[in-house]
Amino acid sequence: MVVRSKTPRRCAGDEGAALVEAAFVTPVFLFLILGILESGLLFRTYMTLSAATQDGARTAAILGNDIGTDYEVIQDVKKAMGAVPEDQIQNLVVFHATATPPSASTPPAGCKAATAGRFQSSTANAECNTYVPSFDWHTVPADKVKYNCDVAGTGWSKGYCPTNRSVTVTPIPPDFLGIYVGVQHKYVSKLFGTTKTLTEITVTRLEPQKLTS
Repeated sequence: MVVRSKTPRRCAGDEGAALVEAAFVTPVFLFLILGILESGLLFRTYMTLSAATQDGARTAAILGNDIGTDYEVIQDVKKAMGAVPEDQIQNLVVFHATATPPSASTPPAGCKAATAGRFQSSTANAECNTYVPSFDWHTVPADKVKYNCDVAGTGWSKGYCPTNRSVTVTPIPPDFLGIYVGVQHKYVSKLFGTTKTLTEITVTRLEPQKLTS
């Protein structure tokens, strides 16, 4: 008499169970992996953004009321944002920080919302210059003098004119200046949405360069 083993039948059943378990576990595993990847990329963009605003603010504080201050700020922010695709950077705003405390300052809504062309505001307590990568990332050193406010009012930085910024100790103390950068971060997997808006502001006081005006 021949006794047939039931092992192959049990193995076949186990293989079927493994496939069912894999069908349940694999999507969860992939979701976790993609979540880690997307979180890492988002954190990298935020850290890059934070470093860029700090670099821009440091440059502005050192140069003070030099005619080419905003041009140099743009160059430093552009360099610091090198890891972020240009089409994801919405704008860069240089503004006069006037809130109390100044660290709580934010540029006017119109300046933050500007994503094309050049927007300036010179109304009371709302002085700002908005720069966009599509134009300002591609200027040349010869354009430095254009980032100012000339008598004809055609300067590229006329909203918050660099040469009009206070760098004295008395009677008017040095300006507080803010750097704002907005980024539309794009998700790779699209599992968590398409984009996420990231913004960062750094406020600094301009270095005093003389005692009186």
